[in-house]
Amino acid sequence: MTSKKFSTQKFLKGLLIGGVLGGSTGLLLAPRSGKKLRQEVDTTSRNLTQDLFQIKQDAKNVSHQVQRVLTLVNTMIPKAIEETEKDVARFQFKANPRLDDIKQQITKITTELDDFQKTLK
Repeated sequence: MTSKKFSTQKFLKGLLIGGVLGGSTGLLLAPRSGKKLRQEVDTTSRNLTQDLFQIKQDAKNVSHQVQRVLTLVNTMIPKAIEETEKDVARFQFKANPRLDDIKQQITKITTELDDFQKTLK
């Protein structure tokens, strides 16, 4: 499967084209006087321009925030992995001698139990 990337530029172009087509259709089908229609077109175009500008600013802000998050992730995750590996190595260093002692104790207890069982027979 191929995934399509979100493109802000394509989105804005589509939004602009859709707005123009929708506005044109509205103009052609609207039963209003010329003066009132011009006022509405002017107001609508100003609102659309403001909305598009705000969308562009929001997209830039999101892009900057994503870049900040990626930078943080790229710096923090390797450090976290390194620290975790060090912690595991320290734990193993401390645990291995204890495990060896436990194994020796188990062997000793097993031998003593075997000897005790032999004395009971």
